[in-house]
Amino acid sequence: VPAIFQEIMLFTAGPLILFALAALFWFCVHPRLYRQHVHRHRQQHETRVKQLAQHGKHVHDADAELKRLKRHWAADPKGHRVERFTVTVIIIFFLLQNSVLKKGFALFACAELDPGMYVLVGAMDYTCFSSEHWLYMWTVGVFNLGFYAFGVPLLVLYMLFKRRHRLQDVDMLAKFGFLTMGYEPQYWFYEIVVMARKISVLAVVAFLGRVDVQVQTLLGILIIVAALVAQTHLSPYEARTLDH
Repeated sequence: VPAIFQEIMLFTAGPLILFALAALFWFCVHPRLYRQHVHRHRQQHETRVKQLAQHGKHVHDADAELKRLKRHWAADPKGHRVERFTVTVIIIFFLLQNSVLKKGFALFACAELDPGMYVLVGAMDYTCFSSEHWLYMWTVGVFNLGFYAFGVPLLVLYMLFKRRHRLQDVDMLAKFGFLTMGYEPQYWFYEIVVMARKISVLAVVAFLGRVDVQVQTLLGILIIVAALVAQTHLSPYEARTLDH
C-alpha cells in the first residue's frame, strides 16, 4: 500500500478509534464508577440517618432525604450517558475535523503533470485514476467525506435543532456552549455554516485541481465573499466587531 494511502487511512480511522474508546468509557467504565460512587454515598447517608435516629434528631427529615436520594440513585442514567458520549464525539470531531478532511480530500486532488497524465498532488509519483486509486477513492475517500463532511455535521445540526429553545440554559451551555457561545441566540446554527464554508473551500481545491487554476481561484473567492456577505447581513456574532 503506498505511503500516502496508509496515511489517509490512518487519519480516517483515527477518530473512529477515539469514538470507540469514548463509547467504552461512557457505556462500560463510567457505569461501574457510577455504581461505586452511589454505593459509597448511600452508605454515608444511611450512617447519618442511624446517627440522627439514635439522638432523636430530625429523623423524619433524614428519612425523607434518604428516600429521595435512593430514587435519584435508582434512576437509569443511560440517557445521560448517550448524550455525554455524543457530545464527546462532537468534541473529538471538531478538534480533528480539518486534518481528517484534508486527508480525505487529498485522495481526489489530482493535477495534470503532462497532457492526459494526472498525478496526486500529495504524491507526485503516483498516477491518478488507476484501478488502485479508484478503489481507495470509492472506499476510504467516500467514507471519509460522507461521514466527516456530511454525517457528523448533520448530526450536530440535528442535536442543536432539538435543543434550540434551551441552548441558553446552564446545563445546555455546559454541553454545547463550545458550539453556540459567541453567537446571538437566534443563530445557534452558525458554527455549522462556518464549517460548511471550510468544507466548500477544501472541496474546490480538491475536485477542481484538474480544471483551470483561475476557475479554482475564482470559485474559492466567491465562496469566501458569499460567506462575508452573509455574515455582514446577518450579524450573527455577539461581538459586533466580529460581524464586519
